[in-house]
Amino acid sequence: MALKVVSWNVNGLNGAIKRTKCLDYLRTKQASVVLIQESHLKACDVHRFQNRHYKLVYFSSSTKKTKGVLILVVRRLPFSIHCSKSDAEGRITCILGTWYNRCAFVSVYAPNEHDSEFYQQLVRMILSFSNYYLVIGSDFNAVHNPLLMESRAIHAIKNEDTLCNQSEDINLTFKTYYEQLYTSNFSSYQQHISFLQQLHLPKIDKHHQEMLNCPLSLEELKLALDSVPKKKSPGIDGIPPELISAIWDIVSPLILNSFNFAVENGALHRDQNTALITPLLKKGKDPLQIRKS
Repeated sequence: MALKVVSWNVNGLNGAIKRTKCLDYLRTKQASVVLIQESHLKACDVHRFQNRHYKLVYFSSSTKKTKGVLILVVRRLPFSIHCSKSDAEGRITCILGTWYNRCAFVSVYAPNEHDSEFYQQLVRMILSFSNYYLVIGSDFNAVHNPLLMESRAIHAIKNEDTLCNQSEDINLTFKTYYEQLYTSNFSSYQQHISFLQQLHLPKIDKHHQEMLNCPLSLEELKLALDSVPKKKSPGIDGIPPELISAIWDIVSPLILNSFNFAVENGALHRDQNTALITPLLKKGKDPLQIRKS
């Protein structure tokens, strides 16, 4: 049986019709484990979000109809729960159990403003799951500029002389543009080597080669982190460098192991090698033109 995990900020489940539609939708997606954020359900009402297909296994609720995180599992799932944990603010809930292997599922709804105490609590909880495969579904609310977020929608774009106003065509136009922008002019590995050999680049001595081949150190990572520009949009994980700096003492060993593992294996993890591109409109430019005129 395949395990399909869905993380979903539902923005409120106090309406009976919405609860029913959400549960029906989850079934159409064949979700096995569901990590919900912003349920807005009080503790006395969370039992309403389940049916004959899905059961509620754990939750955390606020005293008001705000926040709230839930975890549902499909009833036929052979998942044996060892223990459950949650905070008292409606922001963190998790279950630990066995599904062929030891697994930990965590649903998180972070504060709108940076709260170092919250993240330290979250990190301490996550680090205690070292013997489990970890799955986190979350809304980290990592937005530096809310006005920018509201203005990001692109409703039309020009592709050559054609005006595209369907989302599929707009996405394809951007995809094609950036594929051409970042595609090398060299089609083979040998062409790359030939080009580099023509440059007559200086070579480093053996001593510096050995230094560069040594495992990375915490000091080197901290220097790199301190050099990252602040107050910039985060990557696909939604975690800004300011947060990493605030909890550096806790997470630095994990980050160090991750990068040294990448060095040893010659490749970064797929998620570490993925970028998020956000087009921004420059003053005085045609909002429909993707290329420079």
